Amino acid sequence: MAKKLSLKSPGSLLDYAARKHKLNVSVDPSQQQFLFRSITTKGRISVVIKPGGENKSIPPIACTAKVKSLTLKLEDVVLTDPQRLKDIIFLVNDTKNIGDFTFEADKDGELFQDEDEEA
Repeated sequence: MAKKLSLKSPGSLLDYAARKHKLNVSVDPSQQQFLFRSITTKGRISVVIKPGGENKSIPPIACTAKVKSLTLKLEDVVLTDPQRLKDIIFLVNDTKNIGDFTFEADKDGELFQDEDEEA
């Protein structure tokens, strides 16, 4: 049985290149948007890198850092309603364009295949 993969996060539209079909959004799925807050306050966050796969014998690596960007770059963007392009352009130009984004994996795509279905 296929699993529905999705993520909902507050964010804003940063840029849209119509000819290249590219859309850049800034999103922060962290609790209470602490990653955005790190950017605006220039505060530091703690980061732990835990190697996996063939490298899991390497101990975790800890550091602190300032978040520079939370940009998600999308390409080959196709609007389901081309008339909404004017709304995209308006929001990109509005400095207060904060909203909710919902990302879902294509239900017919490879991300929805369960390991059991492949066997």
